[in-house]
Amino acid sequence: MNSKTKIKKNLITNLIIFILFLSLSEIGCTKQNENKDIPKSLIQSLKSKDDGVRKKTAAILGESGNKKAVEPLIEALKDEDYRVRQEVVKALGKLKDERAVKPLIDKLADTNWVVQGSAAWALGEIGNSQAINALISALSHKHPFVRENAAQSLGKLKSTNAIKPLIKLFADEDSHVQQVATDAISQIGNPATKSLINALKSKDILVRWHAGEALGNIGDKKAIEYLLPLLNEEDRNLRLNIAFALGKLDNKQGIDILINSLKDEDEEVKTYAALALGEIGNKNAVDNLILLLNDTNINIKAQAIVALGNIKDSCAIKHLILNLQDKSQTIQQLSSTALAKIGTPAVQPLIVALYDGDETLRKTITNTLIKIGTTAIIPLTDTLNNSLEAVTKADEGINSQSQSSVDIMQKHKQESAQWYIGIALGTLGKDNEDKQVINSLITALKSKNWYARGGSAIGLGKMEDKRAVNPLIEVLKNDINKTVRITAIESLAKIDGENKHTIKILADAANNDKDEEVRIFAKGIIKKLSNK
Repeated sequence: MNSKTKIKKNLITNLIIFILFLSLSEIGCTKQNENKDIPKSLIQSLKSKDDGVRKKTAAILGESGNKKAVEPLIEALKDEDYRVRQEVVKALGKLKDERAVKPLIDKLADTNWVVQGSAAWALGEIGNSQAINALISALSHKHPFVRENAAQSLGKLKSTNAIKPLIKLFADEDSHVQQVATDAISQIGNPATKSLINALKSKDILVRWHAGEALGNIGDKKAIEYLLPLLNEEDRNLRLNIAFALGKLDNKQGIDILINSLKDEDEEVKTYAALALGEIGNKNAVDNLILLLNDTNINIKAQAIVALGNIKDSCAIKHLILNLQDKSQTIQQLSSTALAKIGTPAVQPLIVALYDGDETLRKTITNTLIKIGTTAIIPLTDTLNNSLEAVTKADEGINSQSQSSVDIMQKHKQESAQWYIGIALGTLGKDNEDKQVINSLITALKSKNWYARGGSAIGLGKMEDKRAVNPLIEVLKNDINKTVRITAIESLAKIDGENKHTIKILADAANNDKDEEVRIFAKGIIKKLSNK
């Protein structure tokens, strides 16, 4: 096939696929549409000469949630192309209809391992116990993709018959299969405890390792007495893994070993111990984890931050705020996420830091406050209101006495912080019915501080509340600061850009504003609105 023919074929295929997407909109993808008739054209596309069309059709039917697609899809399991068969199998898994169980069990013996593995996954999605024996047999398949999906599905089915076969996979040649088997047997839960305790006696270190991990996941405390002797194993990594399992079972000895491992000279040991303690969530580890925030190894530092976020102890807040300024963006982002997990106790310290930091830090703090959510609204609103009063008093002080350059710089920092408070409040207040947020932002439009006016204008735009339209129009007409007028233009377009009166106001700014930059910005906004 030459290149022109190939391009033509691709164009035709893409056109057909586009038509198929239109068919999807006809049948819908909600619960109410699960028995709606499917367009004949869509069913016929399962028999198209183009394998790409057949594959895409199967995918569309799977996403539709329509039970009337099951029989045509079962028929399509005979497709000659394995990629189409795989998509058909996945679609049947998504539809979760028990009519597909027997045909999918048959597909575990398909000629292609990709289809076999996908069938194993789909049977887990449907969740019918008829598939258990076939899935247990699939655990012995030569390809890891099939073993992995069979193990995962047996975990979903919580099959007690699968316990011993899954334990055998702890020593699988593929490490991913080992882990999936561990997770699967953890899902089965307490019925697996006895077999896992027996597996702790295995001569194979991998079996002991994963048996210990699974016992920790299951949480049956009667496993503690059988895990403790393994703390004397020669292999240090196994000892750590057993300590992790004991920590999950709230065993002090295991937790103490992990805490002491935070001081180990081996970087991998420290990283693993931090990860384990973070998952366990034990507050006794906080002080030692805070010390790791000074570690020069970024992986250790990152894992300590994640752990502190999971533990949610307020003692870590000030240290995490300092790391918002780290030269590594990864550390900044992880610290922000950790503070967001700690939540409400972090709000006030973050607001204080907002007043002291540089612009980059302020943006990071603003995003962190937004991540924390609605519990930050009241402290932010109080801070904005109190700041407006403080600025007025500071201005009175300037008139009555001379101030040093340090005082002026500090005043500038306090004023510019209000820009970010306005943005944070607007973002958080969008879905909040409390009038306090919008009232505070509208009041701030009259502040003597242009940062407060500009940030509040942006915040009102984010809220998209029509009550802000007239106050923003007043700002656009009368504010002396061009940046504030520009923010008012942008927010008016967001809130009320379809209103002819608002467009007329924006057009007036585009033609008559005294500042060229404002006129240009207004013209650009009007052009965008006209193109919608």
